[in-house]
Amino acid sequence: MLPRPAARLVATEQLILWCLLRRILRPGKRHTEHEFGYHRRSSLHTILPVVLLLSPAELGAVHLLAHILSPWPPLKWVLLALGVYGILWLAGLRASLELLPHRLEEDGLRLRYGAHAEVFVPYAGIREVLIHPARPAGEPLSLFPAEGLKYSPEGTLLLPVGGRTDLALHLRSPVSARGILKLRGPATRVFFAADEPERLAAELRRRPGIGFP
Repeated sequence: MLPRPAARLVATEQLILWCLLRRILRPGKRHTEHEFGYHRRSSLHTILPVVLLLSPAELGAVHLLAHILSPWPPLKWVLLALGVYGILWLAGLRASLELLPHRLEEDGLRLRYGAHAEVFVPYAGIREVLIHPARPAGEPLSLFPAEGLKYSPEGTLLLPVGGRTDLALHLRSPVSARGILKLRGPATRVFFAADEPERLAAELRRRPGIGFP
């Protein structure tokens, strides 16, 4: 039996490849009224085309160097396979951002960053929801802004996309987020990105007990 971090990593890899396959076979997934996208400004929309453009030359150069310099002939094919898998993995992660949206469920809000992160916030635990566009503290301006799950010891979970978040949840009780290898938390504040923050905030505020300024 695999250790829990290894099992999570394997499950994440499988989910990423499943998302890629589904994206190829069934393009153009539409979200339901209870699902909310967050992928529109993702850096992956820029990174993936750049990787696809440059990868043939890079893979060819690595293959040639391994053929010339390595005394072990299979090495060039191993490196080629790893390079191709890396491209598929990146494409699968991008697909997972579209196929795994935030979702309003019966008992709470499920937030995601693709296959990489997930946090479930019960409605009963939400004290306040704010439309709060922000850039994570200390995040430098960059052509490819960092995104994905972040946690601060002050008790804050962040799920920025394109280097920014759009909504903030102030909680009555702490929650934790599932990352690739481990849980992150506990946190009493959650900042996350959404493509339609006003609509999502309005839907949340319809739930009993959730306040707003």
